[in-house]
Order: sequence, then C-alpha cells, then structure tokens
Amino acid sequence: MRNAIVIIAVVISAHAQAPASASGAAPASASIRGQVVNLTTGAPLEIVLSAGVAVLEGTVVDTQGKPLDGAAVAILAKDGPLSSLKTGITDGSGKFLFDNFAPGEYQVLAWEDADLASFYEPGYLKGYEARAKPVKLEPSGRATVQVTALPAK
Repeated sequence: MRNAIVIIAVVISAHAQAPASASGAAPASASIRGQVVNLTTGAPLEIVLSAGVAVLEGTVVDTQGKPLDGAAVAILAKDGPLSSLKTGITDGSGKFLFDNFAPGEYQVLAWEDADLASFYEPGYLKGYEARAKPVKLEPSGRATVQVTALPAK
C-alpha cells in the first residue's frame, strides 16, 4: 500500500457559518463533505489529516445467524457527534465495508430493514445504544465485526 494522507474531517467551530439544522440553529460542528466553505469569515477552521486511517468491515446476520442481504448499517463514533455517523446497506452476502475512519472507538448497529434518513434525526440512535456492537479502530488498522440485526421497524 502506498503512503497517502487522507482528510478525515473538517470541523467548523460554532462561530463559523455552518449549515443550519432543521430547527434553524447552527450546529456546534458539522461535517462538510461535498459542501462549499466560506473561508473569509475569520472563524476558526480545524482540518484533521491522517495517514493512519482505519477500515471497518463486517457481516450482518439475523437471529439465526444467517447473513442478511439489504440490512441497514449505522456506525457512529462512541460519544461522538451525529456528524460522525456513516450508514450503508449490506450486499447479497450480508457484508459491509467502510473505510477512511479516524482511529477511535465506534458503535455499530444494524436493522433488517430501516430508513437510513431516520438515523440522522437527533436522538434516534440513542434508544439503541445498549444494543450497539462496540469496536475499536487502531491507526492503519482493519477490524471485522459480526452484528445481529435488530428487527425491521
């Protein structure tokens, strides 16, 4: 593998012109992937660079241990902001793969069937924290997990 530096996150402080939430309030921090940032405001801007990104892969199974095709997967930094959330859908073998993670502790949840957009609603995932699968990602590491899906909503 060749050496590379990947931008993990760009965080806009509470004083910057961050995108407003549904309530109209600016968030304390925001992921800005794919967005234009106004750098002329004089607000602080934090850019995190890392050559030590981690990969998380796994399989989602049902309660009988059979892999689930099309299961919804949510990965969130432990005690992290909602902006750290990554979501996806398993393939035909029940497998998922997420890359470009900053090292740290994460929680993995999966559902047999769920609306991915609902995961981004404040407080939605809090009700499922006790059922999350914890995983620790090391710098330049690769972790593999098996997650039992929650029933369809």
